[in-house]
Amino acid sequence: MTPEINLLPKLTHKDEVKSYAPYVLIASIAMLVVAYFIYVYATAASSQTKLEAEEQNLAASLTEAQQTLTTLQAQNKGTLEEATSFVKANSYAVSPLMDEVTKQLPANTYLREYEFTDTTVTLTVDLETMRDVSFYIERLVMSDYFIDAQISTVNTFELGNKKDDKDPKRKFDFLPRYTVTITAVIDYAYLKGGAS
Repeated sequence: MTPEINLLPKLTHKDEVKSYAPYVLIASIAMLVVAYFIYVYATAASSQTKLEAEEQNLAASLTEAQQTLTTLQAQNKGTLEEATSFVKANSYAVSPLMDEVTKQLPANTYLREYEFTDTTVTLTVDLETMRDVSFYIERLVMSDYFIDAQISTVNTFELGNKKDDKDPKRKFDFLPRYTVTITAVIDYAYLKGGAS
């Protein structure tokens, strides 16, 4: 009789289950990775179609804007002669206005600043007294170069160093000066044709 020798290890059901567990785990992880890649691909494809549609809309808007720009440029295209004639027709000499403004200034005054617009000149003038302010406004209104003159602001300031004197008698030794902002409306017809 021959002895029965079995060289193969004896497997139990418990050992078989343990041997399949790593394979099942790897397979499930692989399925999750594949599912994730499918989701990412679907999302990217959806985003790509949306972006392509938006790109087409923007390209159409750009084409429309370029056509509008070309049309507007063609309509507003003027010659150099037209531009020169427009400037000549709508410009005025500033020198007579400045001469008139400085000529009307009372004595001991200072023209601090001036600014021209199409229809007005804004002056900032330092004057000694309120009487000088009214006198200057009156002379501007009576001038042929201006239709009207209005005071915008009046501010006071003292000349020299400001000292904090406690003596009330010293307060009356200094008279404040006035900084006045005046807006004068230009008589364009007189300036253009009648001024000599």
